[in-house]
Amino acid sequence: MKRRIRQISRLVRRRSSHALALALGFASGSAALSCAPRPLGPDEYAIHVTEQGFEPAELAVPRGQAVTLVITRDVESTCATEMHFAGVEQRWRLPLHQQVRIPLPDGVEDTLRYSCGMDMYEAWIVAK
Repeated sequence: MKRRIRQISRLVRRRSSHALALALGFASGSAALSCAPRPLGPDEYAIHVTEQGFEPAELAVPRGQAVTLVITRDVESTCATEMHFAGVEQRWRLPLHQQVRIPLPDGVEDTLRYSCGMDMYEAWIVAK
């Protein structure tokens, strides 16, 4: 126990909050740590996957301004375990209870449709 306290003290001196959290988790016997979601920045917009699909179903963003979508899947039983934008081949996996950040560096000029991998749930980003 004294050895563990010395290790934690060294970590505090290094000011590494992530390493400290890991050390405290292992010291308490808990290997799995829950990480709180990072707060949204000024150009970040939250989208949640719920039992109803993507919420909000229509998201208004400033026209032509770089934005980042922060998508969190809140339910396990859904086909929206991944998403893609209309006309774009790339798909993004949506792990349960984890934030996925998708930057749109060129912003949105009009309306952008996105959906789950099976196109059952769809939603729109609308430039205002």
